[in-house]
Amino acid sequence: MRAARAAAIAIALVAAGGCRAVVELVESDPAAEVDAAGPDPTCQPWSFAPATLDPCALPAPGPALTLTAGTWGYDTNSGALTDPAQDVTFPPSALVMPAGGPELRAVSIARFDVGPGAVLRVSGKRPLVVVAWSDASIAGAVDATSRIGAPAAGADPDACAAAAAAIGTANAEGGGGGGGGGLGAVGAAGGAGVDGAAGGGDGGGRAATPVGVRGGCAGAAGGNALAGAGGPGGGAVVIAARDRVQLDGVIAAGGAGGGAAQGGRGGGGGGGAGGVVVLAAPTIAIGAGAVIAANGGGGGGGSDGNPALAGRDGQPSAAAAAGGQGQGMGGDGGAGGAAATGALVGLRARRGGGGGGGAVGWISLDSPAISVDPAAIISPAPR
Repeated sequence: MRAARAAAIAIALVAAGGCRAVVELVESDPAAEVDAAGPDPTCQPWSFAPATLDPCALPAPGPALTLTAGTWGYDTNSGALTDPAQDVTFPPSALVMPAGGPELRAVSIARFDVGPGAVLRVSGKRPLVVVAWSDASIAGAVDATSRIGAPAAGADPDACAAAAAAIGTANAEGGGGGGGGGLGAVGAAGGAGVDGAAGGGDGGGRAATPVGVRGGCAGAAGGNALAGAGGPGGGAVVIAARDRVQLDGVIAAGGAGGGAAQGGRGGGGGGGAGGVVVLAAPTIAIGAGAVIAANGGGGGGGSDGNPALAGRDGQPSAAAAAGGQGQGMGGDGGAGGAAATGALVGLRARRGGGGGGGAVGWISLDSPAISVDPAAIISPAPR
């Protein structure tokens, strides 16, 4: 069904956790029953179950999900999968509330294959959990990296409020840069404006461990009306398989780069922290060309009256995302955290200060049997 013909708005009564009900508006195929199926009464417990949920609490698995070359999208709000031709389907899924939250969207399928050249971009307010009842194989890419104005699935959860990055101080002569978001480490502070008279915002705090399945935290805006916006944190993705996960492609959950100050001697926005990536299976094999990255976004540049440059989004590599260049006497943004390198502070400036870099996120490999090719890239190191 074409997305243009999927405009029927239904009220779906969503069962989550057995005794809790949520009513949400879902844009869907009128014939589809999103979240309508209950647990499979014939389910046999997994010998190695993911820590995030009980697979037997999910609907019976649907057919194998094979993504071929092209760009696909999955929305964790509605459970809609959009293929490269813009056709929409609804694989079996359920909303799950683990202890401590946040609520997750769990997709239950026989097998999960992301083929070469396929890119799955995930969006929505909930993290995505893919539960494959045999194997999961990823040769293409799963993209949970956020961009300014386009947060990935599960980014910026409510838990971020407890240790949020701080906004830069406003000052007509030059606002301070916004602090970078935190998660797996502390976000970097924004650079001061007006040679230190307008303080940069503090970076966001490191999350308590275990982090759980949640997205990264956003960076903060710089000071002044035309300051750069804070970049959203990276998304959160879990790939769980009953038998084996084979990764030869890319899974990325980078934080967005901080926005550039657009004028008014504003400070640059702080970069978003990287998100969370979890692989869970009895056997996990990570090949030579594989990349798992949850890096922070670079801070945005500060302004001297005209637009500066935005920070780069967290990279699908071990390289740090560069901060945006300041304009005139505005400060450059700090680089985002990557691998074992912490996020960098935004530069202090005569005019608008640069935004602080976002911190790294969190990567977990949950398995009793893990093989990682030495040429594979995992940034930051799994914990």
